[in-house]
Amino acid sequence: MSPGASCAGAQFMGRENWLPVGHQVADYGGYYVNVFNGIDDEDWSTLDIAIEDLKQTVVQAMADIFPGFSRAKKYRHGGVVILENDLAQVVIAENDGSMAVYLVIPDTEEFPYPELGRKHLKRYLAALQTILLKYYPGQVRVRRGPWTSGILRVAM
Repeated sequence: MSPGASCAGAQFMGRENWLPVGHQVADYGGYYVNVFNGIDDEDWSTLDIAIEDLKQTVVQAMADIFPGFSRAKKYRHGGVVILENDLAQVVIAENDGSMAVYLVIPDTEEFPYPELGRKHLKRYLAALQTILLKYYPGQVRVRRGPWTSGILRVAM
């Protein structure tokens, strides 16, 4: 969590379970965004628009902050990689009632510098957190444990 944010005291059970998977993950961190608030589960087109808006927001804002990131679209780590650079990938995945947005530091031949990626992870996560809090205030959660999470808010 970055200095400008706080995690509300309330804990929520069983909502934020998705984590990047695979033996090729050196490190990760991320958030859960409730983009489905007020959308009926049967309204597929509106659900798809909400997911697409989240993807576009993250891609555009992260690329503005870190020009080395480029758009991607491939299935890895149990989700869809929407953005990547030489050190990290931004992965989005459906979670129970929300969307997981994670930064993954891969450890593969394609990404041979996981230690360097780990050094940048906090900076990348702080930027991702700032973006999500700006565009989705009150809708961002952070994982606190296997079955608990808390709402992430901008500190006043």
